[in-house]
Amino acid sequence: MKKAIFAVIAIACAGYTNAQTETTATANINVATNVEDQEKTPLKVEELPDAVRKALAGDAYTGWTTAEAFLVKSQKPYYEIKMVRGEEKMVVNLDNEGKKVG
Repeated sequence: MKKAIFAVIAIACAGYTNAQTETTATANINVATNVEDQEKTPLKVEELPDAVRKALAGDAYTGWTTAEAFLVKSQKPYYEIKMVRGEEKMVVNLDNEGKKVG
């Protein structure tokens, strides 16, 4: 009887482990697909829309300098702006109207 119970527990654990592995593999594929769907186009600061440049000139970003800017083409395009202040770094994502995204 003990052997039968042990066998049932072993089979249940093996099934659970297999289900978890399949779920993790699917999640990893979905993340990779989403990243590949996004196309980044480098931009000069002067090429950013006026609303985005106005937002970056606001109080929230006082003292910060734009290091790089990209147009990220996805389902909802947005601008990814990499900023620096001394040794500090920050990435800001803004939509076409200068509003924060995500």
